[in-house]
Amino acid sequence: MSSQRPVRCRAGLFNYGGGGIEAVLFDNDGVLVDTESAFFEVTAEAFAGENADLTAGYWAKTYLREGRTSREIAGDLGVRADRIEILIEERNRIWRERIEAGVPLRPNVRETLQALAGKVRMAIVTGSPAAQFDAVHRFTDLRGFFEAVVTSDDYERSKPHPDAYIAAIGMIGLPAGRCIAVEDSPRGVAAALSAGLRCILVPTELTDLPACRDATCRLEDISGLVRVILGDSSNP
Repeated sequence: MSSQRPVRCRAGLFNYGGGGIEAVLFDNDGVLVDTESAFFEVTAEAFAGENADLTAGYWAKTYLREGRTSREIAGDLGVRADRIEILIEERNRIWRERIEAGVPLRPNVRETLQALAGKVRMAIVTGSPAAQFDAVHRFTDLRGFFEAVVTSDDYERSKPHPDAYIAAIGMIGLPAGRCIAVEDSPRGVAAALSAGLRCILVPTELTDLPACRDATCRLEDISGLVRVILGDSSNP
């Protein structure tokens, strides 16, 4: 596998207005809220109860990059077939409790959205069903920043297929060339590019960077969007 990584985004790369971008389409899990790390932690703990060692690297490769299910991964790691469904049900119960307790935002998300508000249009494009999305954002107070939210209830094929982003483009009524996507995973990057969007990668601790090499560019922190879009050298 190539070790090539997307180049860093430079200030003003996607200037808003005047022929530049008009809308930013944000992935949700791992970009706005820290659900990716939390879900991995809950899953790894559940697997450990069955003496299965689930590492972050293996999860990033199989679940986040390849799209394998938790059940398939449990089987790969040697969990007995008659224990897999019990394991997943218990993991899901604990995950629901974690969501109900409130999931934290990723660093600098609120400040970034506040800096971009009124400058560009914003939407969320998530692979989660509407019910889970609503539960995650019950306490975040982020919904007011976004004019549209696309959940898995709104399209047929999940990322890396382009359906989610095509649905978002249709909702906001702009051509793909006037929008950019913000993603944290190989599947998300592939979905955005397949929809004709440019894509900014904001990696997390679980991001498989070499697998995201086709992203337009990368930022180490979401606050860099302010520089990239507004040409502002200062962070929010």
